Amino acid sequence: MRISRVSTLPVKMMMAAVVGLMIAIAPMNAATARADAADDAFIAALQAAGVQFGDSEMAKGMAKGFCKQMKKSTKSFAWAVSGLVMGGIPRQVATTFAGEAAKAYCPDVIRTFT
Repeated sequence: MRISRVSTLPVKMMMAAVVGLMIAIAPMNAATARADAADDAFIAALQAAGVQFGDSEMAKGMAKGFCKQMKKSTKSFAWAVSGLVMGGIPRQVATTFAGEAAKAYCPDVIRTFT
């Protein structure tokens, strides 16, 4: 899976970012084959923002894992985004990804982001 803004990063860096993100997020449940409205909204939002990815099922799974982490944690949104950045994802892409994940899968935690 590649996550990049208009594919400006080398493939190796993106692979490192994905590995870092997978390590930063707790193991996720297997994505379901049936797409629902939240999945569609999330993928559409990433595409509209210019965030590219190779596998939409993995992107959705990562987003759901991000929400699980935010619900279990008392940390802030900035802390969670920093974890993605430390995994190698550019800050703007990590912020967009995390924000869209929260809107789609865990809008109840958005209040805790401020």
